[in-house]
Amino acid sequence: MCVLKVDIIINPDNALDEAYQIIKLVRKDWKKEDIKHKIFENGITNKLYGFHKCNGKNDTILVRINGSGTERFLDRSAEVKSFELLHKHKCAPNLYCIFTNGLCYEFIHGSTITRETIRSPDIFKITDAMNSEKVKLEQEITELEHHLEALQSRTVFCHNDLLVHNIIHTKETGKITFIDYEYASFTYEAFDIGNHFCEFAGVEDIDFSFYPDEVLQREWLRFYVLAEQKFKHGNCCLKEDDINEQVDQLYIQANKFSLAAHLLWGIWGLLQARFSQIDFDFAGYSKLRLNEYYKRKEEFLAL
Repeated sequence: MCVLKVDIIINPDNALDEAYQIIKLVRKDWKKEDIKHKIFENGITNKLYGFHKCNGKNDTILVRINGSGTERFLDRSAEVKSFELLHKHKCAPNLYCIFTNGLCYEFIHGSTITRETIRSPDIFKITDAMNSEKVKLEQEITELEHHLEALQSRTVFCHNDLLVHNIIHTKETGKITFIDYEYASFTYEAFDIGNHFCEFAGVEDIDFSFYPDEVLQREWLRFYVLAEQKFKHGNCCLKEDDINEQVDQLYIQANKFSLAAHLLWGIWGLLQARFSQIDFDFAGYSKLRLNEYYKRKEEFLAL
């Protein structure tokens, strides 16, 4: 973690205005007129202010001005070392800037506990629960990887993000165009298809009841097989039994690989919730994808 260190002293009597000096250093693209602030009143010795853009609460940063004279009984350099060590082990937020009489660091969304909730097992057992969830996801990945490798899906050039907003239909020409290629790469054919089926659920208002049923999938896959043959040979030279065999195989592979898509985007959502500055409920999205993975896992692995 690279932490900016600057020789700036913020006057506690004019702290709110002078804190913008620090904001400019850690968020260079923010304009003062686009920034909102909040004053945190809970501090006893220090002054604490939160800043975020008008439409971007997910990226809120804190500026803390140390209380006057607190360095007489607090080792501020030791505090910074502890901060950096804890962050390294994912137990503390990002530390952005150290200035002469304070710190600038990441705001963690949530609410402080109370003297009532502090007694709850749901609170004091949560650290172990978080670690258990991490271990559980690692186990799911290993298990699914072993299962999917046995399918021997073809490796082809894939888009890997065929959600509805990345598919353009030009009605006048009857043409379909895929856009946004940031995830495009050579990978498993069945993943791209299974991931696309998952995206039938939509983006803004996700509803997995729109996941295509077997009839629609087989119709889609049959057209896919025929289109590939025509692209390669100018016409379809496969017998009906061969077409059906390929459709059967792709149906099983695509549904099983859809589980990999749910895991991938579920974990992606967790990472985005932690680091993204975009105002979107990534944590909620992650929960939807992981819930669907667990809901469908037994059904699809049994195919």
